[in-house]
Amino acid sequence: MQFLGNFCLGFNQTQRQTINITSDIAKKLSNGTMIKGIPEEPEICENFEDIDNTLLGMIMIQPQGTTLTNGQKIDLVCGTIRIDVKAYENERINEIGSTKCNLSTINSNVAITGNGCMLEIVQVVR
Repeated sequence: MQFLGNFCLGFNQTQRQTINITSDIAKKLSNGTMIKGIPEEPEICENFEDIDNTLLGMIMIQPQGTTLTNGQKIDLVCGTIRIDVKAYENERINEIGSTKCNLSTINSNVAITGNGCMLEIVQVVR
């Protein structure tokens, strides 16, 4: 199994957020796909502007992602999620057909409280 490393610096799983897979998001989803909306009608966050207080959580299925079909249910990682934006972007750019959110416009640390999790996007000094 190929290990690609992890862009998530850690999370506190304080609750479980289960979403219904609808036809809008029934496809191959990347590890690290951010989901917003309501659990019955989830949406994929495609860019930083899509992330808001309806954020439900993140799909963490490393390293290959997963193919979901209409009618399935899946649990998201929620709680407090800290993302290393550079590592996340590198994985997103290197992944063909990625459903990960484009975070390339972020140039500072950002914290967003969503409906299912607290998302902290951080610039790690290397």
